[in-house]
Amino acid sequence: MPADIIPSLKTLPQRSATQVKNRWADVVREVRKLGSVAITQHNQVEMVVMSAESYQKISAHAEEARARGEAGLATLSDDFDRRLASFNTDGIRDRVENVMSARGRIKRPAKAGATY
Repeated sequence: MPADIIPSLKTLPQRSATQVKNRWADVVREVRKLGSVAITQHNQVEMVVMSAESYQKISAHAEEARARGEAGLATLSDDFDRRLASFNTDGIRDRVENVMSARGRIKRPAKAGATY
């Protein structure tokens, strides 16, 4: 998600809850101009007021991220199913049992290649 879509709380203009209550029209103008304003109470940011356009952009990016995540999960699931299906071949049980019974021993000595 691009950084300009969700600005840092530290960079947002801040207005106290009292200012919002007493000067709502000014806050609305500021939100329309800047996109969002942080609302504070006792010098702590409690919430952010944003334009509907900003909210829709954020919502669209979140939906895109969710869809990408689901697509990635589907790809992993398909890969897992394909690999699992490869175990349903003839002789796989004997091959796995041979590997497990070897307990780290090899039947013939290792042969070094020409570059060793």
